[in-house]
Amino acid sequence: MKNKFLRGVIGWGVSIALILLIGASTVVAQQKVTLRVAHAWPAERLPAQVEFDKWFMKKYPNIIVKRENYPWADYKQKIMTMAASGTLPDVFYMQDSWSQFWIFYGMTRSIEPFIKNDPEFKRELFYSGSLAPFIWKGELHGLPYDWNTVGTLAYNVDMFDKAGLPYPDENWTFKGEFLETAKKLTKDTNGDGKIDQWGYVDNNWWGYSSAHAHLLPFGGTFVEVYPDKSPAPKETLITKPESIEALQWWADLILKYKVSPTLAQQEAMVNPWYSGKIGMTVGYSWCYEWTKYTPFKWDIAHQPKGPNGRFVEACGSGYAISKTTKHIKEAWTYFREYLSLEGVKKLLLTFGVPARKAGWKAFAERPDLPKHYASVFHKSYEYSIVSPTRVPPKAWQILSDEVQLVLLGKKTATEAAKTIKEKVDPILAENPLLKAQ
Repeated sequence: MKNKFLRGVIGWGVSIALILLIGASTVVAQQKVTLRVAHAWPAERLPAQVEFDKWFMKKYPNIIVKRENYPWADYKQKIMTMAASGTLPDVFYMQDSWSQFWIFYGMTRSIEPFIKNDPEFKRELFYSGSLAPFIWKGELHGLPYDWNTVGTLAYNVDMFDKAGLPYPDENWTFKGEFLETAKKLTKDTNGDGKIDQWGYVDNNWWGYSSAHAHLLPFGGTFVEVYPDKSPAPKETLITKPESIEALQWWADLILKYKVSPTLAQQEAMVNPWYSGKIGMTVGYSWCYEWTKYTPFKWDIAHQPKGPNGRFVEACGSGYAISKTTKHIKEAWTYFREYLSLEGVKKLLLTFGVPARKAGWKAFAERPDLPKHYASVFHKSYEYSIVSPTRVPPKAWQILSDEVQLVLLGKKTATEAAKTIKEKVDPILAENPLLKAQ
């Protein structure tokens, strides 16, 4: 009788324990986590992002995605302010030009523990160089979603056809076919004695992601560059004779040859390329969006060769998980879905050229791409170099400001290069990344 009573008590206790355990696990299972994810998308890209987040929350009902989207002009400062106050989002957008500094400042966490045995994130699945901006001391602190080249040649097909000129091809050189064609396309179309159509305009800035596309074909460089890595440079090489020659050559397209509108004329046109008054301009991988705004047919050709060969710069953007997140498991879940091949196909193909090799085919099948767009950009990876990501922003700004003076005819290339050298070398010498590498 006594044993029977004990068995009953024990059984009752076990039942209560099981009920409590099941109840507790149910509560845990139903607990929801709010995940902050920050982007810098323009308004037209937000609907696709909204749809992705809805899909994600349906698949993972315990995770509520709190989407934060900031204007591009404000994004960098916004995130840095959050970092200073300890309020970083759990997952956030990170452009490659900032990535090395943000990693150094402790804003991100290594994702190596997550991807170490994950076949979805083997490094060889990404284009060479695309991971470099996110690697710190051998470990990845983020992943790229796009990988773009800057420096190819976009051309107005309608204007070329009207002038009866052959389209640019891989045999073109800057000092040969390019310059001669630019001269032929530069015209006074209404006979009022003023040029109102130009052969070329440089629609890109002289700084990160574009300076070396201008300099390298002529043998010049701002800092030392590599095809698949981006160490912190010790000095600028802008005073090399080849760098000065390249800088002056680009300025002479405006000042000497007059095949490009002046900076004042460009500003008056707001967007010279969209105006239809330009024959050729700088092409970059995300410029497929031009099709929405150009009332003419256009296409992409390879960068002409300079005396030193053919070069473009490769750059991209990605995402990171914050060092301070309290929801690391959920942050990784979102991060993994977003940057997986499925995520690329679901969303990011609408936003740029994918950094994943397997995503290229789907991107190349977009119906809005000009005829040679996909083939040219795919091949341009072969002659690309990684944009230097360990150069302090202030150094890029000095370069850009001085180049503007050369383009305006207020300084010679030699004078500007000397000033750049005097101002930039001390900045590079104090670069914290130089000491950390």
